[in-house]
Amino acid sequence: MMKFTCAWIRMSMGIFVFAIVHVYAQGVSAMVRYDDAQVLSLDGIWNFATDPDGKLTHDALNGARGIRKIKVPACWEAQFDDLVDYDGVAWYWREFEVPKGWRGRRIRLQFDAVDYFARVWLNGHEIGAHEGGYLPFAWEVQDCIRFDSPNEIVVKVIDPSGDAKRFPEFPLHEVPNGKQSHYCNIGGIWQSVRLIAHPSNYILNILVTPDVKRKMAILRIQLRRPADVGTKVSISVRRIGARERPITVVRSVQRGESEVTVNVRFERVCRWSPDHPHLYRATVKLFTRDGVDCAHTTFGMRTVEVRDGKLLLNGVPVYFRAALDQAFYPDVIYGPPTDEMLKKQFTIGKRFGLNGLRVHIKIPTPKYLDWADRMGLMLWVDFPSWYRFNERVKQRVEEQVREWLVRDFNHPSIIAWCLVNEEWGINMDAREVREWLRKMYSLMKRLDPTRLVIDNSPAGRGHVISDIEDQHVYRNIPDRASDFENWVRTFAGHPHYTFRYPDSIRRGFEPLVVSEFGNWGLPDVNRLLEFYGGKEPYWFFQSAYRGPIYDGVLKFWRYHFDSVYGDLSGWARMTQAHQLESLKFEIETMRCYPSIVGYVITQFTDLNAESNGLMDMCRNPKALDDLRYCQRDTVVLARPTSPASTWWGGKVASFDVYVSHFGTNEPIRNATLRWWVEGTGLRGRVHGINVPAGDAGKVAAISFITPNVRKCSKLRLWMTVLMRGREIARNYRYFWAFPRAYRQMGKGTVHVWRTRGRLIRFKAYLMRSGYRVCDELSDDTIVIATHLDLELVKWLRDGGRVLLLAEGTDALGAIQMPLRIASRNEKGWWGDWATSFLWLRRDGMFEHV
Repeated sequence: MMKFTCAWIRMSMGIFVFAIVHVYAQGVSAMVRYDDAQVLSLDGIWNFATDPDGKLTHDALNGARGIRKIKVPACWEAQFDDLVDYDGVAWYWREFEVPKGWRGRRIRLQFDAVDYFARVWLNGHEIGAHEGGYLPFAWEVQDCIRFDSPNEIVVKVIDPSGDAKRFPEFPLHEVPNGKQSHYCNIGGIWQSVRLIAHPSNYILNILVTPDVKRKMAILRIQLRRPADVGTKVSISVRRIGARERPITVVRSVQRGESEVTVNVRFERVCRWSPDHPHLYRATVKLFTRDGVDCAHTTFGMRTVEVRDGKLLLNGVPVYFRAALDQAFYPDVIYGPPTDEMLKKQFTIGKRFGLNGLRVHIKIPTPKYLDWADRMGLMLWVDFPSWYRFNERVKQRVEEQVREWLVRDFNHPSIIAWCLVNEEWGINMDAREVREWLRKMYSLMKRLDPTRLVIDNSPAGRGHVISDIEDQHVYRNIPDRASDFENWVRTFAGHPHYTFRYPDSIRRGFEPLVVSEFGNWGLPDVNRLLEFYGGKEPYWFFQSAYRGPIYDGVLKFWRYHFDSVYGDLSGWARMTQAHQLESLKFEIETMRCYPSIVGYVITQFTDLNAESNGLMDMCRNPKALDDLRYCQRDTVVLARPTSPASTWWGGKVASFDVYVSHFGTNEPIRNATLRWWVEGTGLRGRVHGINVPAGDAGKVAAISFITPNVRKCSKLRLWMTVLMRGREIARNYRYFWAFPRAYRQMGKGTVHVWRTRGRLIRFKAYLMRSGYRVCDELSDDTIVIATHLDLELVKWLRDGGRVLLLAEGTDALGAIQMPLRIASRNEKGWWGDWATSFLWLRRDGMFEHV
């Protein structure tokens, strides 16, 4: 086995990059780009062969079996159906020619990411090896380059499975892999490869720290080696898309300097924000005695901080309206996707009212971050999860975290780093684990003091030390609506369990964020098949996370759901309507509490069969456009005083009105609330609405006589808030109106079967409400029961009617069915994480419901 030496390359602000060194290996920054004339892309078509037995060698590949052509960048699972589940060894190789004008220059071979372990040969010489699936690495290779004939590069890739005997150095559960182990363990050269030509000394990295208060950007330029006499740098900074003269600074570099700090001052700073994502481009030229090196990077001027329980962007209290993005894709699986797909999904997200994303346990590609910068999305980025913890894992995580924070340092869209998700891979009850978490938090804050750090984003557990106080919660709506309200009320009071450990450090300024919640809305299977040209993709048959999709389609027809929904498209429309109402209820519940300053919807897009996205897997938006009313800086919302949001015609309907006001330092003063019931003449105004900036609360109560409708009707109450004649908020609330005539009881009777327990109180309620409750059964009797026994089954078979209020898993009793009633608690995801849907076939006795 080859021996390596380890180099620590010191960066600015105490940042270090770890690199495995052989023939001068370097940590690199993917956000630093070079002039096109300096770059030769090696993306494109390569030769490829799998090596299940690990017997191939780098010098005998052309005789290998099963050689095919593969595209780089992309994982092999996305290109070959028979390799979707392949883990192990694979080989890549290709030829290329180098411009003769590069002779005498230093040439770097850079990989943006290879999953998971790569060993590289160039023209038969072993260049080196690298471990880690998400981050870039490079070597200087000029001594191995041929200028008069084609060059051959060979890459051996090892993508481990969880088999520790087969992969003892890095079994899958001990390496950062995120959700790969859940959905598809990807392997290969999945990000770009290039050669870069430089003079003898060159720019390795550019780190930009915005100093908004002093109207200054601090550029720290790292050089490949200490400078010689006569070296100088020229920095030109301009705002992208603006007709402004660039700011130019020229500075001599002292002999022996390997890092140059330059302060660039602005007359006027245009700050980056979701509404105004201003970006700057810094072009740096290094003048040396044997040539000029030119590199550039993009950055934004903005500040991120937490203070007094608020999340502040540029000193303004913002409400973090985010969705969880696992960044899997329908065609390339793990990426990188096309620019068109990234732009499309981010555009849809902003249309729905999002101003942020939580990139979930994946280090996103540079292209992803570039688009988030341009389009104005605040990013909370999770480090990829691992699933077993030991000393090797600690070292591996720390090294890759260091590299991660350097690579993405300049992206203004990133506002928070998160190390662990839901305690995965660690035991937080162990004191030494909590000590390690505290150490890693301190390391990340030291490496990047400009952003927030979350130690663990918990699901029922807690924090050791964190800049954000967050929790995950999943409740099915409407049947668990009151439970969700109670949970939010408790969470809004900073409950003790969020910092529950004896060594937890609560500092008092941490803002509250509900960092996971959500509901399912099924995709239109026909639209998914359109994307794939009618071919069923591999994930239609994948069982993970309540799949497979294909099995669900078969059950739709087997259980005759077409008699309820019509077809699969109708099924999707109805479940998406349920998803909209559920999300809207949950978001509005949270926005009533000023201490909660953000949330993360699970999730941005569906992932295979996990169907809780705002878009489906193929980035078709679901019918959720109305989320834009409750996903904005200022939100007006109505909470009914009747828990069920129902009133009889002629009765008084009443609502409490709340306003949540963020995204500005300007309070709402003397505004006007206008309201009306759509399709009726009911309307009104409330004057003198006042709400401080970064606050929320009840501002008014409205009431009116419920219209005397002819049938059960779903009515919509609209509200707007106007300040100085300008509308700053608009929203609606549905409620139900029942005809007064329905209160007149017919000739039928109600029989409560086997009255006991809660049925005793229910029977008394029915009698108080005017229902004729009888003790005997007759043809016009409806039986209400919680359990079907043999006598009741006989009553049903003889034509009787039963309303079954199932209170236990044995409620079906004597009826033999292919379905069963299951407890919601039987499996953790049933009914709450994976939404349960209620439906009625609107005919017969349910025609007017």
